[in-house]
Amino acid sequence: MRRTAVGIFALIFLGIAGYGFYVYGANDDETAFLWASCFRMGLVLGCFWFALPKLLEQKGTISPTALILAGTLLLVVAVRPRAILLLWPVVVILVVIQFFHWLVKPPPRKRKKSQ
Repeated sequence: MRRTAVGIFALIFLGIAGYGFYVYGANDDETAFLWASCFRMGLVLGCFWFALPKLLEQKGTISPTALILAGTLLLVVAVRPRAILLLWPVVVILVVIQFFHWLVKPPPRKRKKSQ
């Protein structure tokens, strides 16, 4: 259901962008910005649509602490974009910690089918 919804939103954004460029063109700066934004969102959601099954498969392997810290960092950078200059070392440390967590975690055991 999630993948279908993401695909539908991607098509809606791409459709809005196509309609806007077809009808109004890219001459006006304000409307061109709107159509370009819709086009970018459609492309990003389309890529997310392709990656969603693998992302859902990997969801259980990421530690909740890393997710909370990454979400907090994204929120801070969204509010104050210049903060990325100060926070990039924290992002690198998070990536390294997550990699080592993945490296030492034992592989999942396959369940035996009971007969």
